[in-house]
Amino acid sequence: MFKKLLLEQIISFENAFNGFLYFLRQLPFFEKRISYGVFQHNKFKHILSIVTFVFGILMKFAGRMIYAAAFLMIPYIILRQFVFGNTFQYEETVINVFFMMNCVCGSLVNTVILSSSDEDYMMLNVLRINPKEHYVGELLFKLITDFGLFFVVLWILDIGAVNSLVLVVLMTAFRCIGEALSLLIYSQIPFLYKRITKIDVILILICVYFAYVNPYMRGKMVSVDAFVFNPILLGVICSIGLICCVILCTYRQYPRLARKRVQRADVEYAELVQARTRIREVEAKQTVTGAAALMTNRHEKKKGFSYLNHIFFDRNRKLLMKSPHKRMIWVVLLSAVVVLYALSSDEEVMEGIWTFMLGMDTIWFLIMYFFSCSKQMCRVMFYNCDKDMMSYSYYTKKASLMSNFLVRLRYFIFVDLRAAGVISLAVCILTAVTGHWHEVMQIMPVILNVVFFSLLFSIYHVGMYHILQPYDGQMKVKIPMFTATNILVGVFGVIFWQLPLNAISVLSVQLIGVTALFVFCFIMVKEFGVENFHVK
Repeated sequence: MFKKLLLEQIISFENAFNGFLYFLRQLPFFEKRISYGVFQHNKFKHILSIVTFVFGILMKFAGRMIYAAAFLMIPYIILRQFVFGNTFQYEETVINVFFMMNCVCGSLVNTVILSSSDEDYMMLNVLRINPKEHYVGELLFKLITDFGLFFVVLWILDIGAVNSLVLVVLMTAFRCIGEALSLLIYSQIPFLYKRITKIDVILILICVYFAYVNPYMRGKMVSVDAFVFNPILLGVICSIGLICCVILCTYRQYPRLARKRVQRADVEYAELVQARTRIREVEAKQTVTGAAALMTNRHEKKKGFSYLNHIFFDRNRKLLMKSPHKRMIWVVLLSAVVVLYALSSDEEVMEGIWTFMLGMDTIWFLIMYFFSCSKQMCRVMFYNCDKDMMSYSYYTKKASLMSNFLVRLRYFIFVDLRAAGVISLAVCILTAVTGHWHEVMQIMPVILNVVFFSLLFSIYHVGMYHILQPYDGQMKVKIPMFTATNILVGVFGVIFWQLPLNAISVLSVQLIGVTALFVFCFIMVKEFGVENFHVK
């Protein structure tokens, strides 16, 4: 079985390498330089797959280290820095968070047996691998790799060899229990399994609350050492985990499970559902133009594409504003929670909230990156207007493209500024609640940051849309460069805000950056937008 498991992993990585080659062929430079012959199986690719398999293990280790930094180390630093009067100890915090998020949450939510990926389809339906060997092999591979990698990670985090070993043993036992429990629910309680997504969300929220929110609010960590390092309880959990592992290895219904889970019809149906979900988020329900939109004289002075765009904005106002309204609701809810927390706390906590709010430059950048509505509105514009209009040659001419770009940019900036205004209002309310209402000049850089970030991301999203036009008819991103530029923008912004600049310098750079980005997008749309603004 282990030999077949190794072959499965090699085939999987060779398939992944073919996917990487296909990704490269989507780029203009490589499209004609990579022939379809490189996708064929040969000795070189077999050796490369083995190397990739080893490299994949190293990448998993790197991923575990990033996970440890993001979900173990950073929460401890935040709790120690911003929770006043805390009693947090490093080792206790890491152990508690690891137990809640890995042993409990990861074991119940992230299961292997009930996976239904394209890789499962390839192994079971194309290569005809024994379903039991496939599922059990995948489970054992995950248990072994997670055991070894997390042990090394915890040891590097200076948790201690004995404590690290106990934690990974406990995690392995919980993983077996979680797999058996999910299989039991799938086979014996189908009505509950149909609601498994909602159950997973509830479990994640509960674990996040006990791992991060509850310690932050209480100012201390509820220790789990008495449970984790109790020999009797540890022996009971490991015994239950061993029994569940035996049940999983001797389960006789794997062929039936495979037929139900990875049939091609199910895969195609899942892809169709995903496509419908993507389209439903941006598709207008009305099929005819509303009378109010056509009979209004509000746009009688507008001409050409400016008139057509504003008629479209009126017809699809509800759909265009759906994303901004959701974001504004989240801002209001989060602000209300922080305000209530501040009002129920002492002056020291209020002072900490004020200080934290003034120093969160990088966080404001990330907040506005995710709260910018222009990207979603571009998707609405594409599916309800541009997707059909691109079939007409006059619509993709340089003059038409420039006119559409400028009209939409003005409208989307206005909508994004509304979201920025709500966030700025929330900042002002928090300033008053914390007793610093008279220090207006200190809060002005924060408000200007929010406004500039709003302008920056509006110009960026609308510009990238008209330069690259990344979406296809199923609302998938067809140009890899679009995703790559999004990642680069986020990384560049985070690096920039780590530079030691004063407030005046930051605002000056922001003003120059917004102006330069607009000029850049204007030139790129004019010169290169025509080449990409069409449905492939």
